[in-house]
Amino acid sequence: MDFPVELYRPVISYISHRPTLLSLLLASHHLNVEAERSLYYKFEHVHNVQTQVLFLNRIIHCPRVARLVYSYRFEIDWRTNFGADHVYWELLPKALRAMVNLKILQFRTNGGTPVVGLLDVCTFQLEHCHWHCHSDESQMQTFLQTQKSLRSLSLGGWDDTRFPAPSDQNEQPDFREIAGSYGVIHAFLPGRDITHVRWVPDLDDPWDISTGLDVVGLSPSFRKLKFLKLGGYFMRPHLCSISEHLTSLVFLELMGYDKMEDASVFALPSIKVLRISIRWGLNKIAIEDPQARAGEIFAGSKSLQYIEIEEESTYRDHNKIQQYSRWGRDVGMVNRYATDEIWPSIC
Repeated sequence: MDFPVELYRPVISYISHRPTLLSLLLASHHLNVEAERSLYYKFEHVHNVQTQVLFLNRIIHCPRVARLVYSYRFEIDWRTNFGADHVYWELLPKALRAMVNLKILQFRTNGGTPVVGLLDVCTFQLEHCHWHCHSDESQMQTFLQTQKSLRSLSLGGWDDTRFPAPSDQNEQPDFREIAGSYGVIHAFLPGRDITHVRWVPDLDDPWDISTGLDVVGLSPSFRKLKFLKLGGYFMRPHLCSISEHLTSLVFLELMGYDKMEDASVFALPSIKVLRISIRWGLNKIAIEDPQARAGEIFAGSKSLQYIEIEEESTYRDHNKIQQYSRWGRDVGMVNRYATDEIWPSIC
C-alpha cells in the first residue's frame, strides 16, 4: 500500500545526506521522485570533481531535473583545483543555462580569476548572488541588469573608479543586502535602500578620509543601515570614521575590536546588539576578561541590550566554527553558542 505523498514528502525534504538520498532513488518510483527533488534542490559545496561533472551532465541532459535546482554553490580551492582544459568548464555554462529556476548562485574560481561569458544567456532570476571572482565588473554589469528579483549581492571585488554599478535599482525593490570590499560598497550603496552591509576590506582599501574614504558621499546610505558587519583579514575603518552616520543601526559586528572604539559604540542611538568577533586569520580575541568588558560597554550605552564576544574560532571539516558568549544587560552571561548565521533576528 502506497502512502500519500503528503506524508513522506516533508520527511524526505529534511534529508541532506546525499548517500541516503541516492539509496532512496532506488527504493521505489514514488520515493525516487521525492528523493530526486531533494537531491537536486540544493547542490552546495561539493568538492569532488567527479561528482560535479556527473551533476552537470545530468542537468544538461534532463531539463526536468534542471528545473528542480534552487541553489548552486561552488568555490573552487585547493581541494578541487583543476586546469582550464577540464571538462567541467565545458559543462558549467550549459548547465547554468538549463537551471531556469535557480535562485541562489555562489561561485568562485581558484584564485578568484574571472570567467568570460559564463553567465551569458542565463534566464534564471536570482534572489541571492555571491560572485567571488575579481576583475569581472564588465560581465556583472550586464548580468545584474537582467536580475529583477535580486535581494542580496556579494561580490569578490569592484573597481568603482572605472565601473559604476548598474543603475536599474528601481526595478529591484527587494534588494536590501550587499557584501564586499570598499569598491563594492561605494559603487552599490548610494541610491538604494540597502539595510544590511557586510563590509570586508581589501588590502588597498581606504580606512579613513585621509586615505580616500568617501564618508560624505556615503552618509545618506549609512543612515539607512540597520545591520553592519565590519572587518575581515585586512585593516578596516575605525568605527569613529562612520559612527555619527549610523543613526538607524541595531546590529553591529566588529572584527578585531579596539577599546578605543568604545566611545563610537556609545554614540550609536539605536544599537541593540554588539558582536565582537575575532579578526580573520586569528584564533583568539584580545579580551582578557569578557565579563568586565561587557559591563563597561553596557555602562556607556543606553540602548544596547546584548553583547556577543567570540571566544575562539576553529575549523571542522573545512567549516568555520565560531564560539560566542552572550551577555545581557543587568543579567550577566545569558549563554554560550556556536553560530554560522549571517544576520541575527532582532525584535
